[in-house]
Amino acid sequence: MHVHAAAFSALFLLQIGGAVAQECRLDQARYRESVSGTVIQFRKKDPAKDASLISGLFEMRLPNVAQAFSGRIIWNSGSNTRPDGEIARKCAADESEEGTCWLWTGNVYSLRDAGAGLLDNADMMAPKALLFSDFGRSLATSTTFTLANPNRGAFDVFTLSGCKS
Repeated sequence: MHVHAAAFSALFLLQIGGAVAQECRLDQARYRESVSGTVIQFRKKDPAKDASLISGLFEMRLPNVAQAFSGRIIWNSGSNTRPDGEIARKCAADESEEGTCWLWTGNVYSLRDAGAGLLDNADMMAPKALLFSDFGRSLATSTTFTLANPNRGAFDVFTLSGCKS
């Protein structure tokens, strides 16, 4: 009898999780990277100031670090367009003339049951997971990440963990 109750509970939770993913837009989604505990929370973009090529704006939080890092996913131009991701970090005075330094840059892909896809826009339904290519390797070479997570690595996949309404 207990086995049936546990199976029913697991099935119920899977159905609820699937419903949340289906009803959640990208601009409301929260994702978590399982190895490091890094969290990405998407937010609405402002049509008056954010470019139309932006697919998503988000804030990234690393464990053990009070500072939040701003990020965006923006379509590049050219014949082989892809959504590129960027996560900014604060620069030292002598690091950058533009005043922006990057913690990570790379392609971002949605991961669904049918495989990998492209991120169309912030109003799209949140995919089950996001692939931030080479995210783990970029963080592993960052002093910021070493302070945040000295004994662990990071991976490139972020799994949908919540939806902000």
